[in-house]
Amino acid sequence: MKKIIVLFLLSLSTFAFSNDVVVSKFTVDSIRISSSTGVTYVKPSTPIQKKNSTCGTSDFYAIHESSVSYNQIYSALLTAASPSKSVTIWVTTGSNDCLYGRQKITKLEVDF
Repeated sequence: MKKIIVLFLLSLSTFAFSNDVVVSKFTVDSIRISSSTGVTYVKPSTPIQKKNSTCGTSDFYAIHESSVSYNQIYSALLTAASPSKSVTIWVTTGSNDCLYGRQKITKLEVDF
């Protein structure tokens, strides 16, 4: 039930602002935050699945602190990272809809 509520709340705002999105599922290996750019980088424990061919870099997924639902997504990432829970993410696939060359996260679901 928790998963459904979180996904529903995140999807309400995301559908209004994002392009087509696709899904990637993984456990979180590391999270990097850049205070100079406002970008949070997420490194999966498995190789990144290249879903947006216009993003040139595939070492991390990225989300900007000004993104809709950023606080909820960041909190869910931290929750998933500590016990190595799987997360499912959606990324944008629009042409050049990247964040510093990386695929941009739009939604996230934690498997509890």
